[in-house]
Amino acid sequence: MEILSEQEIKKRAVNFLRAYYRYRPFSGTVRSSTDMQGEGGIKADGYLSFEQKDGSTFLATVEATSYGSVKEVRYTRQRQQLRWDAAAVSAMGTSGLLFGVYVLGFYFSVHYNILIGFLTTLGVWVAGMMLYQMFFRKYRRYRAIYAIEQFKQYHADEQWIAIGEDVFPSLEDEYYKELRSQCVFNGFGMLMISRLGQSRVLVTPSPQELFQHSRRRIAFLPLDVLSQRLKQAGEAGWIKQFTGRIAQGISWRGMKIQPLQLRHYNRPYFRQFLLVALSACIAGVVLWFDWQHRPIHYVNEYLYEKEMVAQSLTMKSEAREYILDVPPIPFDSILPPPWESFVKEQAAIGDSYIKPIGEVAIITADNKGTGWVMYFDCERFSHYSGARFMIRDKSVTDLESAKRRITALRKAGVPASAMSTTCVPFDAGDGFLVYLDLLQSDSLYAAGRLKIYQQRLRKADLPASLRIVQFSTDFSD
Repeated sequence: MEILSEQEIKKRAVNFLRAYYRYRPFSGTVRSSTDMQGEGGIKADGYLSFEQKDGSTFLATVEATSYGSVKEVRYTRQRQQLRWDAAAVSAMGTSGLLFGVYVLGFYFSVHYNILIGFLTTLGVWVAGMMLYQMFFRKYRRYRAIYAIEQFKQYHADEQWIAIGEDVFPSLEDEYYKELRSQCVFNGFGMLMISRLGQSRVLVTPSPQELFQHSRRRIAFLPLDVLSQRLKQAGEAGWIKQFTGRIAQGISWRGMKIQPLQLRHYNRPYFRQFLLVALSACIAGVVLWFDWQHRPIHYVNEYLYEKEMVAQSLTMKSEAREYILDVPPIPFDSILPPPWESFVKEQAAIGDSYIKPIGEVAIITADNKGTGWVMYFDCERFSHYSGARFMIRDKSVTDLESAKRRITALRKAGVPASAMSTTCVPFDAGDGFLVYLDLLQSDSLYAAGRLKIYQQRLRKADLPASLRIVQFSTDFSD
C-alpha cells in the first residue's frame, strides 16, 4: 500500500486553499506557498495570503502531517502539568476546609494534638491531588497536540490541519477523536487528503476570533529566501544560520536531527506554585491559632515532689543572705495597690450583719455536672479572715433562677456558684448572688480570671455584667 508523503500532502492542501478561498473578495495578488518559516522557529507547511477590499491582509496556514510525522497530531499526556494543577487546586481546597473547621470551633489541639492536625491537613491535600488527577486526567488541557499548540503561538485568520488518509487507522481512533475535538474547540479547520489526491473537509474553521486577539502576528518567509538571506549575512551571522538550520531539521553524517518543532510548548507553573505557597501559609496560620487553644496539663504532685527531692540531693542550697544595691522600700509607698484599677470596693458592714438560721447559704453544681451540692448557713465563711474578692455576676430572687443561671454559665465553660444575699456584708438585694469561680484572696489573680471569663462569655454569646467586689467576713464569736 502506497504511503502519502508529507510533501504531497502539503501541495494538495495549498491547492485546496486556493480553491476554497477563490470566491473571497480580494485585491492584488494571491500569494501561496509551501514550507514557510516564521519568527521563533515557527514553521507553516502551507501558506496563503491576499489583500482584502478593506486593505487588511487575510492569512491562512496549514500544518501537514503524513504517516511518518504522525506524532505531530497525536496527543501526549501532560503529567507534570496535571500534577501541578492538582497540587494547587487541592491546596486551596484543603486550606479553605481547615479554615472552616477552625471557624466552626473544632480545635485539633483540644481534641487530639497539633501533630494530628498537621498530618490530617497533609493527608487531605494528598487525597485531593489524587482525586483531581483521577477525574481530570482526560481533560483536553492535559492532552497536548503539537500541531494545535503551534497554531496557538501566532495569529492567522484561518488555520488548517491537513492529514493523510493513512495517518489514522479509522475515524474511531482515540487520537483522531481528540484531534477533532480540539480543532472544534479552538476553531481550527481539519482536512483529509486521500491517496488519490482528493481533499475532504472534516472540520471547518470558526469564522470568529476565539482567542480575543491574544496571539501575535508574525512574518513568514519561504525557506529558500530565508536561506539566501542567511548566506548574505556572512560569517557574522553564523549563529543565526545554525539556529535556522536546526529549526528546519538537518542531517549530520546520515543521521536525522529532529527539528525543535517536535517539542511540546510547556506551560509555566509559576501560578500553581504561588497558589500552593499561599495555601500553605494559610494552613500554617490556622494551625498556629489552633495550637493556642491547647489545654493546660497539670503536674502530678507526687511525681513532682519525688523529682524535687531527688534534685535536692545534688543541688546547692539557696543563699541565706543577700546584698542589695538599694534599700528595700515597701511597694505600697511608691505605687497604689495594683488591684485598685480593677476592683470596685464596697465597704464592709460587719457590725450590722445578722446571722441567718436555716437558710440556704451556698449552692453549686458538682464537678461532673450530674447534681447539686448545697451548703446551709453562712458559717461556711467562719474560717475566712481578711479581704476576699468575688467575681460578681448578678442577683436573682429564687433558688431555681440561681440554678438556671449557674447551668447556663457552666455550659459556656465558666465555673459558677451562688450564695444567699444574707451572707454578704453589703446590699445585694433579696435572694441569691451568682458569682464565678471561687472567692479569691489575690486581687490580681481575680482580675486575670475576670478577663478570661469575659472572653468565654462573649464567645458563647451569653450576656453578663461582671465586676470584682471586695468584702470582709468575720464569723468568730
